[in-house]
Amino acid sequence: IVSKGSQSQKSLYGIYSMSSASNVTDMRFDSIEYLQNVNKYVVSADGKYGILEVNENKGKYIAREVIPLEYDSISLLDAEEGLFIIKKLDNYGVIREDGATIVPAEFTQIGVGDISPYIKQGITNPYLLFGKCIPVEKNGKYGMYNIEGDKIVDANSNYIGFGCSNAETIVASGGNVLIIPEEAGLGFEGIVVRVATGRYGILSSTGAMKITAIYDSIYTVTKDTITTYYAKRATSAEPELLKNTLDAFTR
Repeated sequence: IVSKGSQSQKSLYGIYSMSSASNVTDMRFDSIEYLQNVNKYVVSADGKYGILEVNENKGKYIAREVIPLEYDSISLLDAEEGLFIIKKLDNYGVIREDGATIVPAEFTQIGVGDISPYIKQGITNPYLLFGKCIPVEKNGKYGMYNIEGDKIVDANSNYIGFGCSNAETIVASGGNVLIIPEEAGLGFEGIVVRVATGRYGILSSTGAMKITAIYDSIYTVTKDTITTYYAKRATSAEPELLKNTLDAFTR
């Protein structure tokens, strides 16, 4: 990535091949960011962003525009899946690296927001749950898409958030819960949802409501490396094993 400009002119950027000593692109971009883990360049010009990839053909490097410069911002969502978050006006969406739309640009937010309460669960990507579920938010309501672009929960649903972060107010050794992995023994991958009443339930990663949102907390307790999942109602003195609540609900 090279730049050209002076004190009286703004710098413009381009891509230059050291091996062939030639320009790969013109010096026409306001910014260029190389994303090494996906081998692509996020470029901007006149306030709009797009994506280039550079390929070699018989010793010559050729730049190709894979995402047109028509977005207000572009950021990487997941390198392995080749997914990017795009912004158009004040709305966000998700596209694949080949330009296919996965989530239409009509949402206030992509992802669950702050994941710091769930770091102990090993969650590092707020935009992708279980490697396949993309949470979205619009006007304070949450929904979800999968990485194939299928809507699995409508954002006009009753869900006002994902995750339960009040564990320590219930029990000092409690852990906050956003997702419930399959190894928890419920027979499915679960995502904790919050409804307008402030109570919590569990949605499967395919969008099926598995446990009704009637609980004031869903949390974990870890003892001797064994993690157990609980659900607690304010009206009940004792918490319930999450597995038991599932059995009662399915009956």
